[in-house]
Amino acid sequence: MKSLHKNYKIIVNRLMEEKRPVTSKELSILVGVSIRTVKNYINEINGILASYNVLINSKPREGYWIEIREDSDLEGLEKILDNKSLETAKNIPIYNYERISYLIKKLLVVDYHIKMDDLMEEIYVSRSTLTQDLKEVRKLLAAYRLKLVTRSNYGIIIEGEETDKRLCIAEYFFHYNLGNNYNIANADIFTNEKSRDEYDYIYSFLQEIISKYNISMSDFSLNNLTIHIIVSIRRCILYNYIKIQEPIGEEVLDSKEFKAAVEITQRLQDYYQLILPIGETLYYSIHLKSKRIFEENNIDNKDKLKLNQCMDLILQEVKSNFDISFYEDKQFYDYMYLHLWQMVERIKNNMFIRNPLARDNMRRYLFAAKITYSACNIIEKFYNIKIDINEFGYLLLYFNLALYNYDKSKKVRIYFISGRGRPESAMYYNEIKEAFNGEKYELELLDSTNDIEPSVGSSNLLVSTYKIEKPLPFPLMVIKDDNYIEEIRKALKDLSVIDIDFNKYFKEENCCFSFPGNNKDEVIKNLYKKLLELGYIEHLPEKEDYFANNEIGNGIVHFQDLHRICRKGFFFIAVLEKPILWEKEVVKVIFILKTKRDGDKDLYTLCRIMSKWANDPKKVDALIEGADFYAFLEEIKKL
Repeated sequence: MKSLHKNYKIIVNRLMEEKRPVTSKELSILVGVSIRTVKNYINEINGILASYNVLINSKPREGYWIEIREDSDLEGLEKILDNKSLETAKNIPIYNYERISYLIKKLLVVDYHIKMDDLMEEIYVSRSTLTQDLKEVRKLLAAYRLKLVTRSNYGIIIEGEETDKRLCIAEYFFHYNLGNNYNIANADIFTNEKSRDEYDYIYSFLQEIISKYNISMSDFSLNNLTIHIIVSIRRCILYNYIKIQEPIGEEVLDSKEFKAAVEITQRLQDYYQLILPIGETLYYSIHLKSKRIFEENNIDNKDKLKLNQCMDLILQEVKSNFDISFYEDKQFYDYMYLHLWQMVERIKNNMFIRNPLARDNMRRYLFAAKITYSACNIIEKFYNIKIDINEFGYLLLYFNLALYNYDKSKKVRIYFISGRGRPESAMYYNEIKEAFNGEKYELELLDSTNDIEPSVGSSNLLVSTYKIEKPLPFPLMVIKDDNYIEEIRKALKDLSVIDIDFNKYFKEENCCFSFPGNNKDEVIKNLYKKLLELGYIEHLPEKEDYFANNEIGNGIVHFQDLHRICRKGFFFIAVLEKPILWEKEVVKVIFILKTKRDGDKDLYTLCRIMSKWANDPKKVDALIEGADFYAFLEEIKKL
């Protein structure tokens, strides 16, 4: 009886705690198995409980409950339930995304092989379930250049460079949090109660040292460096040091970053009472160099030429794809020029500046994200690097700034035509000119609609004192009463969406609920199949990465047609059958937004609308819970 399965203990304990029947669905969620498995469990549990004169009863459509009799052996039952063991059981991950995070953390904190059987027993899953989870673990570790290696008779272990292991540890123990209630017994070496005091102390003296050496760093970068130092100390305590592959050059030794790193090392040795090898000092200096803010690029002429070539290609790509020119934006060019070289150097050193707002900004600025995708394709090919989500997030901000400047520079041309007398026409004209003056607006008085010449790169509105029946190339606002100035303001505000044909993009057949897929790969394959069925692609892609996909927070993944395999403009959205772990987040909704050409003005407006929708968790939940396309469409139209 002492070997009672932990899942059995959890079920019996739950039934004893509840004063009402508990459904099989509730129990299946509790222990992370199917409803059919729960029913099998109940039969087996009843066979065990019979010797204690205890019975689990059930009633259709109500659930299960414990029946305690006068002759029930409650003392014996409590012994086999083992409350201490039950407390441990509460920390066992249930859902696949919980198990995957658990397994990564578990494997990161040990430097020895772990047998599959031990892991199966630890998280109470079958071999097939563990094998499936480990497939996902391998994919996630690959993002950090780490491998999950299996050896017969030994088990599994993570292998890779020490710098990459530290990067992964920092991400999963300090930055990445699913809000799970489980933990790992030997993981508190990274996140124990002393970590806060250590963090505050290290952060404080880092501020002193970088100030002394005139090394400028953002708060995000300083926070990230502090975390990496805490991780490095833990790794060094376990004798996991940074190995130096070749002698350190004089140029490095004379740099202000290395001199600052020497002081950092000394402060750490005094604080922790240990000796750190020279490799750790070099490691800290690389972090300082990769994350400091430079006012100018100290690069040679060859690299400057290459940098300028890359920038020109980016500007050409944006102009070609989106019909937007950033050529005249010197502020954008200078910022990007400084950032790009430093970013490339960071990536080559397997470093990055963590960007905690990357996904939030991708959600807020969907159109800027689309432009950034195009730019990243150019940069990755040009420098043979892979840009991660953090660096992507910083590039996005530069492109969003450029879009803001571009919008600000665009003119709004207001044409005015009047069929009334000269004094009244002059009054209207002067009042409109006074209300809409400055660099943004241009007002032109017309004698007739034949004089209309739509201005390129501008928004256009015709204001008239009478209704015009002939077709016009842009919206008409007819003056009806004394409130016409406010009516003009409203018409100008609506300019960007007035021509949007919502029914063209938002179709019921393009909205799916309970979209199938147990993991990211399955969802992507099913998405391709669905788009083929709807006629938006001509054939199933040979590769799975034809669409770029990124988590943008609030449980959403946004897809981008990088290779332009979609030949029509459309909008597709799906609520997943069940939440799944994508990369770092649990995802419930996927969508893709495509216009005939990336340069279509509809795309900018539709992106702004979808950004507003995605940025409101209540609206996202309303789609998930309501499963109502027309309610979703009405919400979109309101936005």
